[in-house]
Amino acid sequence: MPNVTFKNLNGQGITMAAAINFPAGFDDTRKYPAVVVSHPGGGVKEQTAGLYAKKLAENGLIAIAFDRSYQGESSGEPRQLENPYISTEDVSAVIDYLTTLPYVDADRIGAMGICAGAGYSANAAINEPDQGAGHGQRGEHRPDVPQRLGWFRQGRRCAALHRGRFAGAHGRCRQQ
Repeated sequence: MPNVTFKNLNGQGITMAAAINFPAGFDDTRKYPAVVVSHPGGGVKEQTAGLYAKKLAENGLIAIAFDRSYQGESSGEPRQLENPYISTEDVSAVIDYLTTLPYVDADRIGAMGICAGAGYSANAAINEPDQGAGHGQRGEHRPDVPQRLGWFRQGRRCAALHRGRFAGAHGRCRQQ
């Protein structure tokens, strides 16, 4: 699992840090599908995103977990900034980086995220549909984004439960 760095071309001069996970028997003369794994808010690539990336690689994908701008080993000040716009750009920047690798099939790149990372991955997929599909685990809800993925609706129900407004959500939140 090599660690890599590359520039995020968002005009901020950020150097992104990432860890690439390769499938067993990796052959750099072949082309592989790849997936970008975005960490939860406050996380870093070595935590949840890294665990997901490792499992995805065990299933034959190239999987890259990265530290978002201003977080972990990526550069930028102030540290630990959680900016949804920049974090969405970060997902796109990692996809752009993957397209430069000769062993990545640029037509088979996806993005997923955990918690806040799910929202950033979904936004990247919606904002730049030519970059591939998005998938999330417990994603965030944006009222201005069409409800294309079931977890948006489920997230609203669970949030309503915590606010005491939707008693019927209780069982569904526990089942997820």
